[in-house]
Amino acid sequence: MSVLQMPLLAVAVVIYNVVAWLVAAPAGALFSMTLPSGALWGVSANDLVVVLALGLLFVELAKSTRTSNTSIVDHGLSVVVFAVCMVEFIAVGFAGTSTFFILLMMTLMDVIAGFMVTITGARRDVNR
Repeated sequence: MSVLQMPLLAVAVVIYNVVAWLVAAPAGALFSMTLPSGALWGVSANDLVVVLALGLLFVELAKSTRTSNTSIVDHGLSVVVFAVCMVEFIAVGFAGTSTFFILLMMTLMDVIAGFMVTITGARRDVNR
């Protein structure tokens, strides 16, 4: 399996799990900076994981436009990642956070987008 077949959002989920498991309170600010408005902007590890996941979601959505046999495998694995995240959100204490819920919703969007593109492509092929 190549890296392009693997659901990339799984990387963000694994990073979240490692950070949440190793650090007792991952919501603390890693660094902060004062904005020109005078507001203090603090960036936590959770914030960085969400930003990484947004970038990976973009790549996943771009990958979902492919119509090949490997895209079917990718969609199936994306469903598995979503299911694992759903179970983890419900059953694992450190995953019951808003940050993990956002990751869960990103995996759901990946699944829905992948199937929508596949169905649209199949419908177009049938109408030819």
